[in-house]
Amino acid sequence: MLRYHARMIIDAHTHIFPPAVSEDRDAYLRRDTTFRELYTNPKARIASADRVDGRGGHR
Repeated sequence: MLRYHARMIIDAHTHIFPPAVSEDRDAYLRRDTTFRELYTNPKARIASADRVDGRGGHR
C-alpha cells in the first residue's frame, strides 16, 4: 500500500531596515514608490535588526 504524507512548506522572508526608516517613515513613503506600495498602511510593520532577533518590540 502506497502512503502519502503531505508536508506543509512555509516560505517567508523579512525586510530589515535601519532604525532611521521607521523613525522617519513618511519621508521614505514620499520618495520611494515601491516602499510606498508596501508600507503605506500604518499596520504594515517595519522591522530593524534588534526587533527581528527578539530584543525589541513591534511597531
